[in-house]
Amino acid sequence: MFMSIYRLKHNHQGKLTVLFNSLDQLKARFPLCARQDIFIPGIIGSLSGENVTSIFIAVDERGQPEEQYGLIPMSDLVLSFRFHRFNLTDYYKHLESAGIGKASSNSENVTLETLEGSKEAIVLKVLRFSGGEMAGTMGILELVNHPEVSLYDSAGLQYVQMQPAFGYGKLVQ
Repeated sequence: MFMSIYRLKHNHQGKLTVLFNSLDQLKARFPLCARQDIFIPGIIGSLSGENVTSIFIAVDERGQPEEQYGLIPMSDLVLSFRFHRFNLTDYYKHLESAGIGKASSNSENVTLETLEGSKEAIVLKVLRFSGGEMAGTMGILELVNHPEVSLYDSAGLQYVQMQPAFGYGKLVQ
């Protein structure tokens, strides 16, 4: 790992970010490493010492260790991504509160009060800020491929901060 880090730093002459994906598979692939609580924090500490930004991705499922291999105490930021189901009225209220689209864009007769049905979306929640400070900010995260058939003005990843007054939907298991 460090040979690759040094080679990348030498070749790119700039800031370096390392992504560790599927941390939840550590136990299956490297059981001895997973057993050591200092393994992942040691990697993070070493990368920090080399001025390398590291991003670790782990899942929060049944069977995963509560402490995620010693990662949580060292984390500068902990984010959660989960599917939530919203009724359409609440979903559109969140969007409109952020100044995005109008619920009645498809028909003049449609109002927020007459919308029926539901919409599933990914909700991003900030669980923890740097230094262990508790967080709680939540937002809807959506990937828009065709802005002409959506309420968003442009394609790409869109984030809308959620307002507590409009509810947070129901977690989809």
